[in-house]
Amino acid sequence: MTGANTALTEDGATQHRVACYGLMYGGLAQIMAAVYEMKRGSTFGATTFYTYGGYWVGLSLLTLLHDGGAGGVEGAQAAPHVDQMVLVLYGVLTVIFFGATLRMNRALQAVFFGLAVLHFLLAIGLTYPVARHVAGWWGIGVSLTATYTGVAELYNEVYGRVLIPLGEVRTEPAAAKPPAAEISDEMGRECVV
Repeated sequence: MTGANTALTEDGATQHRVACYGLMYGGLAQIMAAVYEMKRGSTFGATTFYTYGGYWVGLSLLTLLHDGGAGGVEGAQAAPHVDQMVLVLYGVLTVIFFGATLRMNRALQAVFFGLAVLHFLLAIGLTYPVARHVAGWWGIGVSLTATYTGVAELYNEVYGRVLIPLGEVRTEPAAAKPPAAEISDEMGRECVV
């Protein structure tokens, strides 16, 4: 979609390809990842993968049904306010997810902050074409950030150490200063250091 939004690719051809890949990789693969995350005990991973997987399945089905001539299925041009509402709601949900990342790492924070802004830009872009163009370029940046995060998590897990930094966030309070040591001087008086 970012290709069409930036005018790097043709709009119609891009939508058809995105619908296919969005259904399989963006949708079903993320839903499968959500099941895995749930089995691992990661509520955040399961919730976010289910949420965005469902988004991509829905978007892909809407595109495929509309282009296939299914009765009653309107495209974004026919129902921009509905699509804007969906994008704004996903933007709000992403802001909520971003709040959870504040206890995780900087890379995830960047991804979810970028996604939230992207959803709002896309919503605005349904009314103002310049915002759609900006959203396209912003989306490329978000994609690169998400790719960096995914590669870092993969390599760090495979190698069992931090090869690619994620910007870990300290989740425990800063250590308190140790109490002042008490010592005696040469004359036996106690001194605080």
